[in-house]
Amino acid sequence: MKLKENGIYLLNDEFFKKYDNNTLMDNKNSSRPHYYVCKDKYNNDIFWVIPLTSKIENVRKKIEKYELLGKENPFYILDKNYKKSAFNVGGSFPITQKYILREFKRNGKHVIIKNKELLEKINKKFNYIKNKNMKYNEFIKNIYDKLNIELKLEKNVENKIYNPLTGNELKVKPEYKIPNYNSNQWLTKEDTKKHNLPIKNGTSTTIPLIIEKNGKPIIKEIEFYNVDQLEISQNFKKNYFLEINTAPKIEKKIEKNQEKSKGIEISR
Repeated sequence: MKLKENGIYLLNDEFFKKYDNNTLMDNKNSSRPHYYVCKDKYNNDIFWVIPLTSKIENVRKKIEKYELLGKENPFYILDKNYKKSAFNVGGSFPITQKYILREFKRNGKHVIIKNKELLEKINKKFNYIKNKNMKYNEFIKNIYDKLNIELKLEKNVENKIYNPLTGNELKVKPEYKIPNYNSNQWLTKEDTKKHNLPIKNGTSTTIPLIIEKNGKPIIKEIEFYNVDQLEISQNFKKNYFLEINTAPKIEKKIEKNQEKSKGIEISR
């Protein structure tokens, strides 16, 4: 899924369980909309988002307190055309694509903010608060640093593919070019049918794997689906997906004989 700037998205609860200490706004079981502001200036794989809230009266009371104290107001309430939403700009934070669940939609359409005047006001407030947070907010800085580390670890295995049901690396014939997907996790066509996983798009891919038979390495072609092609619930991932392990490399020469398996729009 390619993210669209100024789009509204729903986030995965996994991110909040991993990084939050009750500082961020409650994700409400992945139902709270978040506004995608921009890519990070120093790492294009990190994105900044702003949580939205519909509790306008609570927001107004908080704004009054900030104004009485003479402090910068971290909220932005949408005008009368958007009277049921407000941006908690002060609660903005960094995230990576793996934790973005899906587009937030209304009437089947992805909600995207297109009002230029509105965007300028939100972005101005966001830039002020983001710069302040990256200097003084240790919690946000900690999330940012951990995401950078996580991305570096993932890139160490980006040219490898894995079966998430076993956690093991799939050894691919060296000259084979792996199709380009956001995920490096692949499920066999057989496992896809076994677990009744719906297919979102595309067809299966036949991948030549290096496997051992009678103690010797051979090539076996097996049909796979990338997990990005499948509708996989968080509950299924929690119950069936395993941590990734790097299997030991097969150093023996491959025999010539091969086997084939039978194998979110807002505008004025």
